Amino acid sequence: YGVLPIIKYIPENKIIWCPFDTEHSEFVLKFKAAGFEVVYSHICKGQDFFEYEPPQWDVLVSNPPYVPDDAIPRDPEVRFWDPPAALYGGADGLDFYRAIAGHWTAALRVGGRLLFEVGIGQADEVLRIMRSVGFGDLEILPDPAGIPRVVLGDLYQEI
Repeated sequence: YGVLPIIKYIPENKIIWCPFDTEHSEFVLKFKAAGFEVVYSHICKGQDFFEYEPPQWDVLVSNPPYVPDDAIPRDPEVRFWDPPAALYGGADGLDFYRAIAGHWTAALRVGGRLLFEVGIGQADEVLRIMRSVGFGDLEILPDPAGIPRVVLGDLYQEI
């Protein structure tokens, strides 16, 4: 999907956490070029993202592993380059979305924004997951081909 179309959805002067990225990822480089302070971490560094207790951030932008365990990625560049830990997200591909939305809400300040990149056909379910743990002002954004690809929302103080 790419990061440039979502920059306009990130409030100015906010700290962005990119939990599945490295210092050389497109997300991190583009956000820094746009003037944001960016903190990043990556699953291939051995962090347990299901148990991780991050500090609080203003914005969380995540492209977590979203391929269902029994699926084979179509794109050869993805299939042969990315390690399995960066691709597979459980039986339905949504394990990381549930963990991030459910566990990492504490990582966002109230009013903070969460933006997820999602796989094809996952946007509606990810929106429901986010709504169930207190996110509002939810929106689904399409990629250039018109496929629902980003779900974003703001963390409310009360559900």
